[in-house]
Amino acid sequence: MPEIALEEVEWPQFGMPVEIPKIGRAEYESRISETLERMAAVGLTHLLVYGDREHFANLCYLTGYDPRFEEALLILSLEDAPMLLVGNEGSGYVGISPLDLDVRLYQPFSLLGQPRSASPPLRRLLGSRGIGPTSRVGVAGWKYFTAQESEEPALWLETPAYLADTLRELTGARERVINATGIFMNPLDGLRLFNSVDQVAFLEYAATRTSEGVKRVLWNLSPGQREYELARHYHCDGLPLCCHTMLSAGSRARMGLASPGDRRIKLGEPMTTALGLNGSLTARAGFVARDENDLDHEQRGYLRNFAGTYFGVVAQWYRTLALEVAAGLMYEAVMAMVPKQTWEPALNPGHYIHLDEWVSTPFYDGSSITLKSGMALQVDIIPVSKGPYWLANTEDGVVLADETLRSEIRRRFPEMWQRFQARRSFMQRVLGLDLAPEILPLSNTPALFPPFLLSPEKVLVVKR
Repeated sequence: MPEIALEEVEWPQFGMPVEIPKIGRAEYESRISETLERMAAVGLTHLLVYGDREHFANLCYLTGYDPRFEEALLILSLEDAPMLLVGNEGSGYVGISPLDLDVRLYQPFSLLGQPRSASPPLRRLLGSRGIGPTSRVGVAGWKYFTAQESEEPALWLETPAYLADTLRELTGARERVINATGIFMNPLDGLRLFNSVDQVAFLEYAATRTSEGVKRVLWNLSPGQREYELARHYHCDGLPLCCHTMLSAGSRARMGLASPGDRRIKLGEPMTTALGLNGSLTARAGFVARDENDLDHEQRGYLRNFAGTYFGVVAQWYRTLALEVAAGLMYEAVMAMVPKQTWEPALNPGHYIHLDEWVSTPFYDGSSITLKSGMALQVDIIPVSKGPYWLANTEDGVVLADETLRSEIRRRFPEMWQRFQARRSFMQRVLGLDLAPEILPLSNTPALFPPFLLSPEKVLVVKR
């Protein structure tokens, strides 16, 4: 374990992009073409991409359309143009997509009580795209399954039963309708793992917003505030969320996922905070304290035995992250640093991030997946205490970029490139973290971890 120290640090101002980066029509068309190639490679005649408000990322990746109140369904065929089925309110929102989609109204996607008389049955809409007894149909929602979960994982669908039932009636065989979500999300070569320069710019835009929001929360924290009063400092610009807002203190902080309530925050108790916008999540957790003197007696030693060891593991994550590294070896290197008698990670030590907060993860025991250029990854080591101590957390995202992608970023987005370089310099020079040249930090709070939240200027660093 490296030597970890608490030092006073001036939080840098890295700047923020003003314009929201856009994904152009040509890239969406390219994404659909790549998807059609994957379909053909695995013997699919059709692919249905289902989405709703929470599970929007695969559909939005292909079209730029993210369902709002309703559900939606994109039908891809090797023979016909893409068809998008939307509900009543979604039909007015389809202009958000730059594509010329064949849009059809399917009113059962609408909210309860709304008109249902103006759209044909689902069977007829699917049949109009040639789905029948000779078809082999893939369905992509937001999750796929493995042999650990089912004896027939390919036949498990997480989309609505009415869709699965209708497809299997049309094809005449259960095995002709399979789960194809892995085309987009499997941790080896899912299409959404590899980000273009424009997608990187969008992720960085989102990360500046989430990290600056969490920073404002930390710097405006004071005992006596209600949780929702503190959460007002997120100022997330009205951008769509990829997950609910999290902020809780006291015993509720152990839940991790709780949204802000009306409870008043007290001195000496733990607190966790996280903000996730489409494309990014930033999270922090520590104690509402100036130093260990504000903690209960049983929490004395938190800095040395819990927060310090946690940050040492985070430092190891950054130290071992690099292109072509096997994710399983990185998992082993990180887990070897965990003081298992004190705490262990709740989940995997990191994952892919995209429009959704968790796409999938290559970081598991025995993983042979090698990390590639264009992958966006989030350090997400959540320590679960085995003793008296409470919690610690610092979550930020990075992109891995080879020289080709780095050159394109320098040329296309010079201001973003300067922010990347300033963040790298700060992490190395001030925080003492080792970074491979391909690591581009997305966050404006890159690895900044103040364990005592009332002293945010005092953060953990690696002593060289």
